Amino acid sequence: MGLRYLLPFLLIMLVQPLLQVNAQPEKVEEAFIILESLSREGMNVSEPIHLLNSALALYRENKTEEAEKLLNQALGRLRELEDELPSYKFWRDLKLYSSIAVM
Repeated sequence: MGLRYLLPFLLIMLVQPLLQVNAQPEKVEEAFIILESLSREGMNVSEPIHLLNSALALYRENKTEEAEKLLNQALGRLRELEDELPSYKFWRDLKLYSSIAVM
């Protein structure tokens, strides 16, 4: 079972506690929309996931200011990756088509 099938479950597990504390729901929602899109395309999103998990832990400890910093950092990194997505898809597809052509 790949990350693609586990991601919705993981997102629900992460979002629910964030919404119960003073997290910024619009930023959390945006982060997970981008995260889902990038992971569906096969991009490595482990760094933003780690940042979001750390933010969740800080929210649970009521360290809202520190958690917000990590949430903003994760969202910034996700936006950077989102900007890189067209190039990533181009090179991924080029590699795939080249492999097929060589066969």
